[in-house]
Amino acid sequence: MTPIQPYHPKNLPEIRMIWRKSATSAYPFLSAEFIQKEENQIAQIYLPLCQTWVWKNECGSCLAFISLLENEIGGLFVLPEFQYRGIGKELVKHASQSFQELFVEVFSKNQSGILFYEKMGFSFFEEKIHEETEETLIRMVRLRPW
Repeated sequence: MTPIQPYHPKNLPEIRMIWRKSATSAYPFLSAEFIQKEENQIAQIYLPLCQTWVWKNECGSCLAFISLLENEIGGLFVLPEFQYRGIGKELVKHASQSFQELFVEVFSKNQSGILFYEKMGFSFFEEKIHEETEETLIRMVRLRPW
């Protein structure tokens, strides 16, 4: 069985936990209130709108997920203790198979996220301000071939 599987609503508790742990680690500059609000919106808004895949280990536990809204990565989160093992890379490759170009937005203060996407072949597209947090976002694009 492949470790990459389509999201199922029964995965929601694990998705929320992955988001919370990953976001707390990657976004120390964001408020706890914002993190909690986003966690709630994942279930109520983002997952119903996005195409999402999860990465499961051999025991069936979710370790990571990626969500796409058309050709935009809306979220890629890997549990911190499982990062740097190629899981994120494989999820991006899997999710992007049907697109000529793929976009992502990364907070400028999330340098490890920016470096990850650069290693995946993404490049700077534009910069903008995230209205709710007033943090700078870097919008990146990756063109085929993968």
